Amino acid sequence: MVQTLVISFPKGVKAKESGFGRLPLHVACRSGASAEVVDALLAYHPDAASAKDHLHRIPLHYALKNHAEADVVSKLMETYPEGVKRGDHRGWIPLHVACSVGTHPDIVKTLIEEWPESVWVKTHKGSDALKCCAMMAKYAEHLDALKELVEEERRKTKEGGDGNEDEDGKKEGNLINFG
Repeated sequence: MVQTLVISFPKGVKAKESGFGRLPLHVACRSGASAEVVDALLAYHPDAASAKDHLHRIPLHYALKNHAEADVVSKLMETYPEGVKRGDHRGWIPLHVACSVGTHPDIVKTLIEEWPESVWVKTHKGSDALKCCAMMAKYAEHLDALKELVEEERRKTKEGGDGNEDEDGKKEGNLINFG
């Protein structure tokens, strides 16, 4: 179905909607689209994986927020690996989003493996991944597992231990911030 639409109107896959400047891939990820739909959209416009909307969010932010299947998240990360470092207008990286909504621990582990230092990155309001885990009270079934994943990576990387801290000892990492 998506391929038929794209073939009929190929410019549509690159057209942004007027409200938030989202591409069809943003909307698909925001709406819980299947891996097949995401694959089809990426096949016609792979750069959409790195496109930001007016909130500076990329499709990966929306996929995680809406509990996308692991294969959707994997496809987005495979297409745009640097996406794990993209901060939105509030400084939220994909790991923050995943932790705050109780994303399955396997997906959180994949995000951390792609960018281990992400466990130290803070939002503009000072929340790190552990604090974001605390926001997910209604998803308590994964809470302990998510906290353990984040804490385990912190033990491995030890804040400030990789030379990415500034003169005040604050961790910058390699966050790509649009804001």
